[in-house]
Amino acid sequence: VRDHRRIAVRVSRQTGKTYALSVLSLWAVLTHPNRTVLVVAPDSAKVKVLFRNVDMFLDANPVLQQYVVRKNNQSPDILRAFDNGSQIIGFTVGYGSGASLGGTNVRGQTADVVIVDEAAYISDDAWLAINPILQGGLYRPNTMAIVASTPNRYKLDGFFYNIFNKAEMGAVWHYIHVPITSNPDFSDRVDELRAGCGSELEWVTEYLAEFPISVENSFFQEHAVNKCRRTYYYDYNRNPGNRVGIGVDWDKRSSGVNIAIVRYDEEQHYYELFYREVVARSENTLMNGVQRVVDMVERFNPMVVSIDRGYGEMQLEVIR
Repeated sequence: VRDHRRIAVRVSRQTGKTYALSVLSLWAVLTHPNRTVLVVAPDSAKVKVLFRNVDMFLDANPVLQQYVVRKNNQSPDILRAFDNGSQIIGFTVGYGSGASLGGTNVRGQTADVVIVDEAAYISDDAWLAINPILQGGLYRPNTMAIVASTPNRYKLDGFFYNIFNKAEMGAVWHYIHVPITSNPDFSDRVDELRAGCGSELEWVTEYLAEFPISVENSFFQEHAVNKCRRTYYYDYNRNPGNRVGIGVDWDKRSSGVNIAIVRYDEEQHYYELFYREVVARSENTLMNGVQRVVDMVERFNPMVVSIDRGYGEMQLEVIR
């Protein structure tokens, strides 16, 4: 919060997220006069928990307690006001859409700090009302925004999702992702928590704080794909050995000509995609593809050349 005006937090459940947001809201009002902190959550229970944490700090500290000048616990605007002119206001915007749940109660609000808890579970309609407040206005150009949540397993789009998955939003937002496996407070409980999960989807979303690639039937989860990513390149000049095959697929109209070289490792006993090349589309795509196949045959002396004959009858004759 010292270095960034837009912060998105994606963390595993039951690790103190709402507690931390309570601390931030108190810091914001007690260190600056005439500041409004707007707390938003999809249900009243979340708003009440945050304010209960705030009250816990205030009640435990007589110095802080004397600064409180007004309290209101009635929805939709739960309030804590302080003698320096600052205030914390809480609103519930609901899960769904429509007049009562679409964030209409926060329209017209302004704030110096906006804190959104369980941000992944807030409806698109509500975000339409919240986002202009995040952006600030003529009189509040430096509004700070902090949004936090575990991923919503049933919603693979929306404002919170896009912060972490769209480059243009990632350039604006500073985001923090802490799965349970990276939290030192839980290092000795990871196996226990994993074993207690009812499904892989629960483990991925609630504890690893990852967005699944698809909803219920994901086979490869996003965190697994990211773990396997690495910079990959084909070394055309290394020796593939004696057992080499070349496969060719002709596609003039869309993908060009795909050429793949496969080798068999006689020591390790496995097949490897040794080299792959796509001959780009041009006026002479097919003839250029023929020439590249001939070049590779001369270079690697393959045991077999397998050609897609359905679209490659003429090319087959030329290669022969």
